[in-house]
Amino acid sequence: MSDAGIDLDVLAEKIARSMARLPKAKDILWSAKDCAQYLGISERHFVDRCSKRLGHPKPVVLSDRDCANPTRRWYMNEIIDDARKRKSKSA
Repeated sequence: MSDAGIDLDVLAEKIARSMARLPKAKDILWSAKDCAQYLGISERHFVDRCSKRLGHPKPVVLSDRDCANPTRRWYMNEIIDDARKRKSKSA
């Protein structure tokens, strides 16, 4: 128990339980806007140029069969890994 009357063991246990419910990094999907924001570029540039670049991570296409405009998402860890690879090649 701390001076403020907080049981730190109980608090730590609650934090651990909350963190265990968070999705794993490998399962998080990013939109084009999320990817662009991470890379520091415009969403339009990401969609029109970066996402179509040879070797770029492939999107996960989320749509119904009848959907004319499918929603595309990218795995967060793949975008980050790709950015790191490209940064190390340019250095």
